[in-house]
Amino acid sequence: MNIKLIFIIIIVDFSTKLFVTNWLNDGSIIIINKNLNLTLLHNYVSSELISSSYWFLLINFWICILGIFLFNNNYIKICIGLELIIGGTLGNLIDRLGHGFIIDFLSFHWLDKYYLVFNIADIAIIMGCFISLIV
Repeated sequence: MNIKLIFIIIIVDFSTKLFVTNWLNDGSIIIINKNLNLTLLHNYVSSELISSSYWFLLINFWICILGIFLFNNNYIKICIGLELIIGGTLGNLIDRLGHGFIIDFLSFHWLDKYYLVFNIADIAIIMGCFISLIV
C-alpha cells in the first residue's frame, strides 16, 4: 500500500475545506455552472448515522473488500481503492473530531433537483469503493 496517496487526499481535502471556510459564509452560494455550486454546509447529520445497523453494514462492506482483496490478483488496483477510502475517511474524521461536524461545500443539482452537498473526502471514498468493487 502506498501511504502517499492517503496523505495527498487528506491534504487536498483539508486545504479545500480551509479555503471554502475562509471564503464563503455559512449558507452562501457561488455558482460554478448550471449543475454545480459552492456552498458552505456544516454537516452534523453524519454522527446520527452511527447506529447498530450502520456498523453492521460497515463491517459487511469491509468483509467484502477483504474478500475481494484476498481472492483477486489486481493487488495494485485494490490498494489504490483502499487508499482513497482510507484517505477520504480520515479527512472527514479530522473534521468530525476537530469541529464536531463535517465541512461540505460541493452542491450538485440536475433539472431543478438538488442532491447532497459533499466534499473532496466524499469523492475519494466513492471513487475508492468504485475502484475496489470493479476490479
